[in-house]
Amino acid sequence: MRKKRDISVGFMRYFSIIEELKPKVLQNGLEYIHLGKGDFDERFFKMPLLFRQVLHSSIENSYFPYAHPAGKEDTRNLLAIVESLSLVDGDEYNLREVTVAVGATQALHVVLTTLLADTKGKIILFEPTYISHIEVIKNLGAQPVLINLNGEKGFEITDQVISKIENALKKDKSIKALLAVNPSFPFGIYISQEVLDKLLYIAEKYKT
Repeated sequence: MRKKRDISVGFMRYFSIIEELKPKVLQNGLEYIHLGKGDFDERFFKMPLLFRQVLHSSIENSYFPYAHPAGKEDTRNLLAIVESLSLVDGDEYNLREVTVAVGATQALHVVLTTLLADTKGKIILFEPTYISHIEVIKNLGAQPVLINLNGEKGFEITDQVISKIENALKKDKSIKALLAVNPSFPFGIYISQEVLDKLLYIAEKYKT
């Protein structure tokens, strides 16, 4: 006899709660804004015509080859050229330094798997955060260290928050990474270059 999935935890529980609440909210004539995981509304975000034409052509010609694990070479090369424009002193990226992922969650999984290849450490991340980030960390056998951001201060990474991160890095050598999503989720707040530089400085200082 097959076991039923336990929906009391993780993604399944999250989605079941959302599905339960939607009809109740609508029945009462209320509106709501869903800040969780979701899909684009095709009424407002249509797939570009060129993409649709390429997909249609692939289907019509039965063209379904496996892609390179890191992404098509010409795509990676183009991305390397574009990103190199922002570098100084003649530095440049090459296609071997570029990987194309199917969404940010896959990219995050690849990066964290690489960082935690030799040891199962801890990872600092800010809360609130995207629902899959904590689960990806746990699935890799690592432990999330949550740093709460203050809603009254616009969920910004203040100097006080940065000091809290540095103190954590001083005390706990098992912390292997610092995850900062920019723009943040779910509020879309951009982290300033000044704050990013401070985070980079303490990450390099403690070899995180």
